[in-house]
Amino acid sequence: MNDSYKYILNGVEHEIPSQHHIVIQQNPLSETILISQKYILKYFHDWMQIHEMEYFITHHTLLGHTIFQGIHIFQPFIEVSIPQHHFEKIIKMKNVFQKDDFILQEFPHHLILSSSFFSRQHIQLMIYSLNPFSSTQYEIIYPENQQKHTFDLYDIYPLQISNYEDFQVFTPHKPTSILQNAHFNLHFIQFKENKSFISQKREIIEEPNESISNLFPESLFEPFSFMKNTLLSKKN
Repeated sequence: MNDSYKYILNGVEHEIPSQHHIVIQQNPLSETILISQKYILKYFHDWMQIHEMEYFITHHTLLGHTIFQGIHIFQPFIEVSIPQHHFEKIIKMKNVFQKDDFILQEFPHHLILSSSFFSRQHIQLMIYSLNPFSSTQYEIIYPENQQKHTFDLYDIYPLQISNYEDFQVFTPHKPTSILQNAHFNLHFIQFKENKSFISQKREIIEEPNESISNLFPESLFEPFSFMKNTLLSKKN
């Protein structure tokens, strides 16, 4: 019986100790997808810091960070939450993302920041509006099922700076409380492939036969905001 789960990311083998409440019944996403997710989150983190705006990773991305100490190896998109006033500010700055070859799509309660990597690799970052619900509570409307998730002010703030793979991100003050309020059952977590969900909700197109070590320099995740065209050539 295996006492750990192993996967490869950026050419390095990772090993996660087996936990009784976690069931894994699927293979991790390809390295090109996982590295692309790291890139778009790093880009967004730097962008938010430069423009002095707050955010924190949430939902599946936060769950992945809690379990795998970094990228969620089974989830094909990134999820973050930002305060409502920053949500509105980002919409007004849509053209700034376009200059960096990213697309920002606007929806009533969330935004999707996306771009294509390695010519065809399409990656999405979901941005949820964190709206005041009362003097000490906030809520978001989760786009997949339109459910309202309510979070306590003191579970979110003060935000924490946490290590995330090769860089740092902002996480909520009490990650476990955030996950529980987002309806995750932390006593039993099952990772099971849902091909219908992936094909219909999040299109994943992989470009095979490409070495990760050749695609990315070792210094990729040092500060590099607004340098996408230099680091990742985009072929038409």
